[in-house]
Amino acid sequence: RVCSTVLMSCPDVSIAVTSRERRGVDGEWLLPLGPLSLSDSIELFARRASAHAVDVDRSDATVAGLCRRLDGVPLAIQLAAARTRMLSLDDIAGRLRDHLGGRRLDGDDRHGSMERAVDWSFQSLAPTDQRSLGALSILRGEFDLDDATAVIGADAMDTMVRLVEASLVVPVAGAATSRFRVLEPIRLFADSAREAAAVERYVTHFTESAEAASLLAESGDVDRAVATLQRLWPNLRGAVEQALARNDLASARRVVSAVAVYAELWLQAEVIDWAISAAGGDGPVTAGEIDRAESLAVASRLLAHGGDRDRAAQIVQSMDTVEPTPPIVLARLWSAWYRGDTDGVSEQLERLESQRHAGADGSGLTELSVRAL
Repeated sequence: RVCSTVLMSCPDVSIAVTSRERRGVDGEWLLPLGPLSLSDSIELFARRASAHAVDVDRSDATVAGLCRRLDGVPLAIQLAAARTRMLSLDDIAGRLRDHLGGRRLDGDDRHGSMERAVDWSFQSLAPTDQRSLGALSILRGEFDLDDATAVIGADAMDTMVRLVEASLVVPVAGAATSRFRVLEPIRLFADSAREAAAVERYVTHFTESAEAASLLAESGDVDRAVATLQRLWPNLRGAVEQALARNDLASARRVVSAVAVYAELWLQAEVIDWAISAAGGDGPVTAGEIDRAESLAVASRLLAHGGDRDRAAQIVQSMDTVEPTPPIVLARLWSAWYRGDTDGVSEQLERLESQRHAGADGSGLTELSVRAL
């Protein structure tokens, strides 16, 4: 209102205004300002720490990691830098959520902390958009409109427009398709508005996305499958974590199964923990626990590739009473290979080949795994 009054009364005056949203004034020109680059973020952090008589090494990997987590948001960087008076960099990184709620010593109250700054924008949203932002806060890294629609539970287009205009969601520049991010300080704030149903939708969506990528491989489009899994990986990790937190072992096992051979070929060691957790531990397997055995078979294969061949063999031995489905046969095959048991390798290759001819498994990625022999 003040801007409109000044511009109408003084036609020769121009006003430069910073704001998280457009002002809606006639003749307004927008200049979107994205987050700071990593180098600029480090420089700002070092300078603000210096103002508190703390000398920060700009080449310190911890500083770079902290600035990455703060997503180049100047206010968040300044608030974190203010804590260097009392805490080490590792302590600041470990208590990031607490530091974003701290007070700055200058500026008005609305910008006195990251939490208050975000809350001002959050409270201006309609309740439906608040819930949508809470749902989007579960997404990690970049996401597209389909991902947004899945976690929100409704068509996300209009919602995304409003959230982008409020600077609460950031478009990713240069992407071939429309992609977005929720900056980390906003994500930390908005997760308190997340509903349980959004978590369930998130787990379901990315479990199904992993399985769709696996089907691409089965159809022979391995390169596209690999590219898809690489793009999905941060949210597949999130889906497994959320599934395990909800004791939804079935969904976690589905993700493990879908990414198994991708994890083998690219040595994604974290999948070992996913697989063992999804199996409810690596204790002995009874005859009817095929799903659990197949999850442990993935862990065994990755352990063997990673050099822990004794533990890989122990897991294989724990599944002796289980029907040898293709994932279990692959685990036995790799265990035999690394032990130098050529007869065992031949036996498992023959079994796997007969299963494939019988239609038990047609996975393109499984074929790649066998070719690696």
